[in-house]
Amino acid sequence: MNVFRYESDAQDAIHAVCRICSNATRLRSTLAADPHAWVAAVKRAILARDVTLARSCCNLGNEEILPEDWLSQAISLGKAGLFENAIALIEQGLEKDPSSTEAWLHLGQLRVAVGRLASAELAYRRGLRLDSKDPELLKQSALVASERGRLEDARESYGKAFEVYVDQGMFREAASVHADLCYAMLFNDALEDAASCSIPHDAALEQSPASIFNHRGIAKARLGDSASAAESFQEAKERSWTLLIASSAAYSVTSHADAFNNLGTLAWTEQRTLEARGYFEKALQVQGDHPHALKNLRNLEEALLPRPII
Repeated sequence: MNVFRYESDAQDAIHAVCRICSNATRLRSTLAADPHAWVAAVKRAILARDVTLARSCCNLGNEEILPEDWLSQAISLGKAGLFENAIALIEQGLEKDPSSTEAWLHLGQLRVAVGRLASAELAYRRGLRLDSKDPELLKQSALVASERGRLEDARESYGKAFEVYVDQGMFREAASVHADLCYAMLFNDALEDAASCSIPHDAALEQSPASIFNHRGIAKARLGDSASAAESFQEAKERSWTLLIASSAAYSVTSHADAFNNLGTLAWTEQRTLEARGYFEKALQVQGDHPHALKNLRNLEEALLPRPII
């Protein structure tokens, strides 16, 4: 619901925020540049009672003064969908202080959000020069490498992140990284590797997420091994159910629904339509808005409709 009935009401509220920020000059310069987008941004900040975002919006359009909390303000702008403004603020901050690995990480993520994968990689590399063992930078660097079709680079970065987590005793995080690697293999059509993807550490192996089994099953199905694919999907279903009992984490719910959906897709491919429908319905019982299961069930029901005799 829009609390502001007239734009003048919104601007009155904005003036109040900016007086708190002591940024009346910035207010005028920014309104002159792009009043409508700026007003909408500050409206959202006020409605959400997000002081950091409101201050960030007050700062838009003024490149002369760098706020002390420039990184937190940039993060708030990014969360509000103002990616270009967030990028500009972080770039401005890094010009004066390039020693923040966190800033390089967020800059890379924001550049990914606007589709600048090459420049995102440059940001991650700058961060890794500061700390070559930062697992989040390594993971994000690997993700972009995979998206750009460089699987070997992705393997290397994911492998380093995996080792960091294992060395720190963070075995669940290590297992999650290896699941990301399995997906990178699948994404880049390294199907044989994806089909046999397994975590190379006993303690981390015990924390295997269900997604690994789903990725394996998809690879096996693409290779034409339906029976083995079904076994992997069943493993994913059982593993995700175990994780659901231990924790109601959203990723466990999604993995459980993924497993049912994958089993349904496999059954439908083999023309076991009633069984396929049952799997899709179970996926939706687990996660009512699961997009693939919704689409598959709709398509299956349309395919089963009686066709008119011509």
